[in-house]
Amino acid sequence: MLSPTELVQRAARNNLDGLALTDHDCVDGIEEALEAAAEVGIELIPGIELSVQVGERDIHLLGYWIDHRDPELHHILVELGEMRHNRAERMVEKLQKLGMAIDYDDVLSQAGDGNPGRPHVAKALVARGQIHSLEEAFESYIGDDGPAYVPKSLMNPERSFELMERFGGVPVLAHPALTDYERLLPEFVQRGMVGLEVDHPKHTAVQRDRLRSQCAQLGLVPTGGSDFHMAGASSRELGAEGVAGDTLAELRSRRRR
Repeated sequence: MLSPTELVQRAARNNLDGLALTDHDCVDGIEEALEAAAEVGIELIPGIELSVQVGERDIHLLGYWIDHRDPELHHILVELGEMRHNRAERMVEKLQKLGMAIDYDDVLSQAGDGNPGRPHVAKALVARGQIHSLEEAFESYIGDDGPAYVPKSLMNPERSFELMERFGGVPVLAHPALTDYERLLPEFVQRGMVGLEVDHPKHTAVQRDRLRSQCAQLGLVPTGGSDFHMAGASSRELGAEGVAGDTLAELRSRRRR
C-alpha cells in the first residue's frame, strides 16, 4: 500500500538498520527502494515472495538477495503478473454478481503501478462505500472461503526453487505455522530451502519454539519478519518482528556465489 520510497522512510522512522523488500511475485519496486535506502543510510535487501502451489494450498516462498535486474526474471514475473490481473478481474466479476458496485478500474486505481491483489480489491470496495473496512471484505467476500474468492494460478515447488537457484535468491519458507508445513520440509530442504520464518506476528510462542527446534535439527536459519503490508495493524508494523545481526549474517553466508 506504500510506495517503495515511503516504505524505506517508514523503516528509517522506526529506527531499523535495514529491511528486505519482498513483494508478491514482483521486483519492480526494488530499484526505487535501493535509492531511497542509500539516501537515509539503511540496508535494503532485494527480495521476492513467490506464491507456490502445493496441492490446493498457496505456500509462500521468500527469496532474499534475488537478482532483480535479470531480464529473464522480469519475463517470468510478467507472466505471473498477468495471472494476478486475471484473478482480480474474476473477483470483480463475482462481486458484481453479488450486487456490489465495483469495476476493475477501481481495483487498478488502488494498485497503482503494482500488480493487483486482494488488498486492492478490498480497498476498492471501501472506497466505493460498499463495505466499512478491509477486514469486512476478507471476512464476508474475498477470504479463502468467501463467495468472491478466486484461487491463484501458481507455479509448482520445483519451478519455484529452480527460479531461486537461477536468480540467486536465498529461499526461506514464509510464516510456516500458518500452513501444513511439516510434511513439506523434507522436499523443500532437498530442493535447497535455507531457512524458516520463525518470528512472525501470527506465530504463537509454542509454534516459534517448535520451528526453532526444527531449524536446529535440519540446519536451517531461523529468520523473522513483520510481514508488513500496510499501516494500521500494530502487530504487523514495520519492524514489529525481525532478525538480529548474527542471524542476518548467517543468512547472508548461505547466498549462492
